[in-house]
Amino acid sequence: MHEGCERSRNCEDTILRPIDLGLPFDSFRDEQLEALEFFDANPDKDLVLNAPTGIGKSLIATAYLRKTQQRGIILTANKSLQDQYVQQSGGLVKTVYGRNNYPCVLQEVSPNEAASLGVTESTTAATAPCTQGFSCRFRNKCPYFVDKSEVQNAQIAVLNYDYFFHEEEYVGSLKDFPVLICDEAHLIDGILNKFMGVQMQVDNGRFAAGIVPNDFFATHKDQRFIPRSAHWVNCDNGLWRPLISDLIPYMRE
Repeated sequence: MHEGCERSRNCEDTILRPIDLGLPFDSFRDEQLEALEFFDANPDKDLVLNAPTGIGKSLIATAYLRKTQQRGIILTANKSLQDQYVQQSGGLVKTVYGRNNYPCVLQEVSPNEAASLGVTESTTAATAPCTQGFSCRFRNKCPYFVDKSEVQNAQIAVLNYDYFFHEEEYVGSLKDFPVLICDEAHLIDGILNKFMGVQMQVDNGRFAAGIVPNDFFATHKDQRFIPRSAHWVNCDNGLWRPLISDLIPYMRE
């Protein structure tokens, strides 16, 4: 145990408490204090915390950002972990989910307009008219945009990896967050591969050898991720993938 952590245990006046940081817990565990002190001692480094399940890593992440008063985004693998961060912070941590988790507000606030646009109870923010160019005047009441605005103005935000990657790549609305904390970081390689990879289903073997035909690039929405020299290899069940060695140099341009 670090000397500073031992001092914190022995001298009640020097113990850092979560409640001092606005977090709804009475005290830190020794391991949590040790981790926070390690972060304090290495402010300009990219750090990895390898800790067992149940140690309270989510509190460590939130407390670090509160203690240093830095703006930061915490990334998690799923929505249940997002909810955990929000609940354990007493609401200090803000979050937003993918659009398909929110209903389109138009049917509630303007039923006639919603009907004319084909909005039904099953319409979500992912399929709402605003995604097709409609200028909605009710964005300030839309639960998706309300949550997103809170995230953009928060000190600490927690997002899932998929949402963060899509937002950064295609929207670019998450600015001025100098600290990025990756929870369950051992999953990052698989998540990145899924996000940056390109898959194509074919009914026959006409792409079995050689190069993707030029007409493919005219319609594929992710064409900028595919170099024209991408070779395709046969996988199970008729699925074809570009060789990763062809994609990586292109995506770094």
